[in-house]
Amino acid sequence: MGKLVKSNTIRGLRFIAVVGYMGAISVSANATEYFSIQQVQRQLYPDAEMLELRSFAPTVYARGQAAHSGPVNTTWVARDKGKVQGWLVATHVIGKHDYIDFALAISPAGRISGFEIMNYRESYGGQVRGSAWRQQFIGKQKGDALAVGDGVQNISGATLSSTHLAEAIKGLMRYHHDVLLPAQAQQ
Repeated sequence: MGKLVKSNTIRGLRFIAVVGYMGAISVSANATEYFSIQQVQRQLYPDAEMLELRSFAPTVYARGQAAHSGPVNTTWVARDKGKVQGWLVATHVIGKHDYIDFALAISPAGRISGFEIMNYRESYGGQVRGSAWRQQFIGKQKGDALAVGDGVQNISGATLSSTHLAEAIKGLMRYHHDVLLPAQAQQ
């Protein structure tokens, strides 16, 4: 009897391990990369030279990173013939269960000039990649309505992704105002 219980327990643990492994594979199988960093840079600033902010304005960048609430992975200054064309911020936000990587282009005037989803890992809610939904952010600036139901349309089936992206974009507009503009003024 003891060997039978031990044998069934080992089989059960192997089954759980295999099912857990298959679950991990299926979660990562939903991940889709639409743009690499280099591709999104070319998409949003096709003719610009991209300078990473931490090398362009290291003091302002470090101070801004410390003060900024929320993740900002990397920020670039887009320049063409020595003139600032804008900034590109690549970051991520949680959707419902997993991260959505995205990039936001901000013009020198402080308006959103581009928005691309780089990686989407959720098994549903991918409608946030739709051009019409992303286009509603173009031209927005700090102080504009940037919340689902207040300036941003909700997407049924992607409510959390819509909400979290809108909140993150609102935070990035504050980041632009509080960090990127002072960095430009110092150059």
